[in-house]
Amino acid sequence: MNPHTIKKVTLKFYVITIVTLLALFGLYWFLTHTFLTIEASPVNAYVTINNAPVKLSRTGKVRKILAPGSYAIKIEAEGYISHIEEIELKRAQRKTVQVQLPEVPRAVTVTDRGQFLSQDSDFNTIRYLGDNGSTIYRAKILLDGNGEVQIKNIARLTEPKLTGIEEIIWSPTGDLALFRKKNGIYIFDFKKYDFISQTESLWGTNIGSAAWAPDNSKIAYYYEPGTGEKSLIFANIANTETTRVANLAEAGIENPILRWSPDSEWLLVIPRSTKYENNDIYLFNAYSRTFKRLTSGGNKLDAIFSQDNNKILVSTYSKDDGSPVRSVISVVNTDGSNMQELNIRADVRKVAWNNDANGLTIATYNPLNQAESLFGYNIAKREKSNFVINKIDQGFIYSLLASNDGKIVIYETKEGIFALKVGD
Repeated sequence: MNPHTIKKVTLKFYVITIVTLLALFGLYWFLTHTFLTIEASPVNAYVTINNAPVKLSRTGKVRKILAPGSYAIKIEAEGYISHIEEIELKRAQRKTVQVQLPEVPRAVTVTDRGQFLSQDSDFNTIRYLGDNGSTIYRAKILLDGNGEVQIKNIARLTEPKLTGIEEIIWSPTGDLALFRKKNGIYIFDFKKYDFISQTESLWGTNIGSAAWAPDNSKIAYYYEPGTGEKSLIFANIANTETTRVANLAEAGIENPILRWSPDSEWLLVIPRSTKYENNDIYLFNAYSRTFKRLTSGGNKLDAIFSQDNNKILVSTYSKDDGSPVRSVISVVNTDGSNMQELNIRADVRKVAWNNDANGLTIATYNPLNQAESLFGYNIAKREKSNFVINKIDQGFIYSLLASNDGKIVIYETKEGIFALKVGD
């Protein structure tokens, strides 16, 4: 073979080798990447992939080449309910995510002068004090056939004669309630809503927090008559038979908040001492009448059980110059294990457990727009989920409830009580 032929063969070999390598490299690159297209409406939506912002085109599209793996997509726009989705991208996969954000629905006014919002035992039904604190009402809130919020069956439960109510503690059946007033606690008998027969009488004095057991067997309350005694009392419904079940002075527990577990076995005892470092949360067993300490570190503010009794939402004092909210929330198992900090600044009164106890509905201050926001939260993933509303137009929320079907959030603000659709 002459030198010229050898040179041609060698060149051809190199060309084939290079082309083959490039083809193999291209195949490898193709197999180790994925191709994601996002189409969003409105076209000015703000989009992030794993918290990294990506810009939409004028037509509302963006294409990204990514490595295989899990990705969290968030699409937000002012005046719209945000979309949050987690996707799994496989090798060489081409995936398109199409999202049309729904507009934030108009909140429906239940009443413009309501307070002490609470859940009734009937499905999707609430109770509240209205008419400048003189009348208790009940209302059913549902979605109609068009998916719109409807306020139905608004009914007075009392004559407009109530005065001086600072707190309402309802019985589980709703036929009785305790009214806290400046000079004591009064028991009100609704007499099956026969206004003429309804009665109100003094029930007790020198009483701090009181909690009605969900099984209607007893009422727990903190008793401090001013003699140095600080007691946890279990009483019958009429408060004519009382048992001192714990000496809180010996336990070093001052002026606690009391909250029952749904099964009436456990009582949350949350001290409110001015020595904030001493304020940890305790569990009191109603049967063995013993305490166990649930948390450590002090500075605990409030807590509430999940509906399945297995978890407890805890708020802890925390100051942040960028937010008026002075607490952060965590979730812990009832046995004290698996304390999870959720990295959310919120007040327990503005958080509702989902029925499955795996998620929360949260209202809290949004520092980005300095307004109240409302969103669902997945505890396991520690991230917002289901829905995100970045701004509530009715001002800051005092308290909220999630409807039994999880489709409506009812909340109380300075301007009244409102119902907002958050699901279909």
